[in-house]
Amino acid sequence: MVDIVNLTLSKNMAEAIKRHTVNYRPMFDFASGERCGNAQVFATKAEAQSSAADRFRVWTMPTGYGVDETTAPVNYHWCQEEGDVRLSLEGGE
Repeated sequence: MVDIVNLTLSKNMAEAIKRHTVNYRPMFDFASGERCGNAQVFATKAEAQSSAADRFRVWTMPTGYGVDETTAPVNYHWCQEEGDVRLSLEGGE
Protein backbone atom coordinates (compact mmCIF):
# COMPACT_ATOMS: atom_id res chain seq x y z
CA MET A 1 0.00 0.00 0.00
CA VAL A 2 1.28 3.48 -0.85
CA ASP A 3 1.49 6.14 1.86
CA ILE A 4 0.28 9.54 0.66
CA VAL A 5 2.95 12.18 1.28
CA ASN A 6 2.28 15.95 1.35
CA LEU A 7 4.49 17.86 -1.08
CA THR A 8 4.88 21.64 -0.94
CA LEU A 9 5.15 23.31 -4.35
CA SER A 10 7.01 26.48 -5.19
CA LYS A 11 4.78 29.44 -5.99
CA ASN A 12 5.85 29.33 -9.67
CA MET A 13 4.98 25.64 -9.99
CA ALA A 14 1.63 26.18 -8.24
CA GLU A 15 0.78 29.01 -10.68
CA ALA A 16 1.76 26.85 -13.67
CA ILE A 17 -0.53 24.07 -12.45
CA LYS A 18 -3.42 26.53 -11.99
CA ARG A 19 -2.99 27.82 -15.60
CA HIS A 20 -2.94 24.31 -17.07
CA THR A 21 -6.48 23.56 -18.26
CA VAL A 22 -6.37 19.87 -19.25
CA ASN A 23 -5.50 17.43 -16.49
CA TYR A 24 -6.14 13.74 -16.04
CA ARG A 25 -8.28 11.66 -13.67
CA PRO A 26 -7.85 7.88 -13.16
CA MET A 27 -11.06 6.02 -14.05
CA PHE A 28 -12.24 2.47 -13.35
CA ASP A 29 -14.66 0.28 -15.30
CA PHE A 30 -17.03 -2.09 -13.49
CA ALA A 31 -18.98 -5.15 -14.66
CA SER A 32 -22.24 -3.17 -14.35
CA GLY A 33 -21.00 -0.87 -17.13
CA GLU A 34 -20.37 1.94 -14.66
CA ARG A 35 -17.19 4.03 -15.04
CA CYS A 36 -16.05 5.78 -11.84
CA GLY A 37 -13.16 7.87 -10.58
CA ASN A 38 -12.27 9.64 -7.38
CA ALA A 39 -10.95 13.07 -6.41
CA GLN A 40 -7.41 12.45 -7.67
CA VAL A 41 -6.29 14.67 -10.57
CA PHE A 42 -2.84 14.50 -12.22
CA ALA A 43 -1.01 16.91 -14.53
CA THR A 44 -0.05 14.21 -17.04
CA LYS A 45 -1.85 11.30 -18.62
CA ALA A 46 1.13 9.05 -17.81
CA GLU A 47 0.87 9.83 -14.07
CA ALA A 48 -2.89 9.16 -14.04
CA GLN A 49 -2.40 5.93 -16.01
CA SER A 50 0.30 4.70 -13.59
CA SER A 51 -1.85 5.55 -10.57
CA ALA A 52 -4.84 3.74 -12.09
CA ALA A 53 -2.70 0.69 -12.87
CA ASP A 54 -1.40 0.56 -9.27
CA ARG A 55 -4.89 0.79 -7.80
CA PHE A 56 -6.36 -1.66 -10.33
CA ARG A 57 -3.84 -4.32 -9.26
CA VAL A 58 -5.12 -4.24 -5.64
CA TRP A 59 -8.87 -3.82 -6.24
CA THR A 60 -11.12 -6.79 -6.97
CA MET A 61 -14.29 -5.10 -8.31
CA PRO A 62 -13.14 -3.13 -11.40
CA THR A 63 -12.95 -4.94 -14.72
CA GLY A 64 -10.70 -2.33 -16.34
CA TYR A 65 -9.17 1.11 -15.95
CA GLY A 66 -8.25 4.18 -18.00
CA VAL A 67 -7.88 7.95 -17.81
CA ASP A 68 -10.27 10.82 -18.61
CA GLU A 69 -9.33 14.44 -19.32
CA THR A 70 -10.57 16.99 -16.78
CA THR A 71 -10.31 20.71 -16.10
CA ALA A 72 -10.18 20.10 -12.33
CA PRO A 73 -6.97 21.39 -10.68
CA VAL A 74 -4.08 18.97 -10.20
CA ASN A 75 -3.91 17.60 -6.65
CA TYR A 76 -1.69 14.52 -7.09
CA HIS A 77 1.64 13.53 -8.64
CA TRP A 78 2.65 9.93 -9.41
CA CYS A 79 6.21 8.65 -9.11
CA GLN A 80 7.72 5.17 -9.46
CA GLU A 81 9.14 5.08 -5.92
CA GLU A 82 6.13 6.33 -3.94
CA GLY A 83 3.13 5.93 -6.22
CA ASP A 84 0.41 8.56 -5.61
CA VAL A 85 1.77 11.69 -3.91
CA ARG A 86 -0.75 14.29 -2.69
CA LEU A 87 0.21 17.86 -3.58
CA SER A 88 -0.19 20.68 -1.07
CA LEU A 89 0.04 24.17 -2.58
CA GLU A 90 1.88 26.88 -0.62
CA GLY A 91 -0.35 29.35 1.18
CA GLY A 92 -2.79 26.72 2.44
CA GLU A 93 -4.60 26.39 -0.89
